[in-house]
Amino acid sequence: MGIVVFDLRVGLFDDPPNSETVEMVKAINESFTLMGKLNGGAERLFLRYTSFKSSSYVKLCENLDTVLRIGHKFVNARVKKLQEMADGGEEFVENQGKTFCSV
Repeated sequence: MGIVVFDLRVGLFDDPPNSETVEMVKAINESFTLMGKLNGGAERLFLRYTSFKSSSYVKLCENLDTVLRIGHKFVNARVKKLQEMADGGEEFVENQGKTFCSV
C-alpha cells in the first residue's frame, strides 16, 4: 500500500518512510493547528490591526513554504516523467488529468 500524490508514490509507508514526505505531512499538520490559532485567538487582532508578525504567523509561513517546496519537487518529477513518456512515443491515457469529481 502506498500514498499517491500527483500520480507519484511518495513513500510514506516505506520502511523507512521518505523523509521529505514525512516533513511535508508534519508541515501540513502544524499549518492547520497554526491557522486555527491565528484565526481564533488574540494573535488575530495583531495580524489584522498591526504590522506585528507573531511567532505563530512566522512558523505558519515557514510550514507553507515547506509544503510548496516539496510539492514542487513532486510536480516537477511527474512533469519530467510525462515528458519522457512523450519523447519515447508513449500515448497518454484518454482520461489522464481528469478528476473523479466534476464541478
